[in-house]
Amino acid sequence: MFVTVLLVVFINSLVKINGQSCGTMRAYFSTDGRIVGGETAPDYAWPWQVFITLRGSFICGGTLIDTQHVLTAAHCIIGQSNNPSDYLVRVGAHNMASSGYYTGTVYSVQRLFVHQNYISAENGYDIAILRLYYDVQLSATVNIACLPPSADFYIRMYEPLAITGFGLLNEGGRLPYQLQQATIQQLPSCSNVYANFYPSAQICAGVQDGTVDTCQGDSGGPLVYQPRRSNQWYIVGITSYGNGCARPYYPGVYTRVSAYLSWIQQTLQRS
Repeated sequence: MFVTVLLVVFINSLVKINGQSCGTMRAYFSTDGRIVGGETAPDYAWPWQVFITLRGSFICGGTLIDTQHVLTAAHCIIGQSNNPSDYLVRVGAHNMASSGYYTGTVYSVQRLFVHQNYISAENGYDIAILRLYYDVQLSATVNIACLPPSADFYIRMYEPLAITGFGLLNEGGRLPYQLQQATIQQLPSCSNVYANFYPSAQICAGVQDGTVDTCQGDSGGPLVYQPRRSNQWYIVGITSYGNGCARPYYPGVYTRVSAYLSWIQQTLQRS
């Protein structure tokens, strides 16, 4: 574990361009207020958010974790295509319209890495990494999210977390034209509604009355946390699965990133 911690600290410290560290953004977002429904994010507010297309069609979100790798969900890849050339990743995107995507830069994918134990999202290990052909150019509008500093990175219960994505605005609804953002909370457990919930490797998060949630299309996207007295955001979860969208008493389940730090580091070092 000590080696893993050192590697994460090293990677997190690498990104410092013009004084910009990992997990920082030019827009301001506060999670201190009460829980509210989703809203349109300010332009380029979440610079690590990417979206992934398969043969030209939008399928999932993802998170830039270094200049060449995107963290996403395994279920966004398995059952879709094993051919990296079928995927494209758009970085720095904020707006999209029915006729296409208008912002950001497109990167082709060189390799796909899916956790070897993945069977289904409900059974855990819902994590994958896409390696891009070329390094992403970081800027004021494109940045990486910080990885958790250790496997035991602690978040207090009911702490506010942020979700972002281009997924459906409601169950069975339409895709938005712009990136959406919302605040949810870490909840004690999802075991009472999801039989296979595994708290050491998954995060239960949402709002008990079901007013805020991720939905289809948000899969693979980030669940991020900003510690108090810090200006940096950490990628703590990957949008994985849930029962419908924003249904009362059915929170969302997110892959716990800190549980997979060793796998992430080993994957980043693979040739």
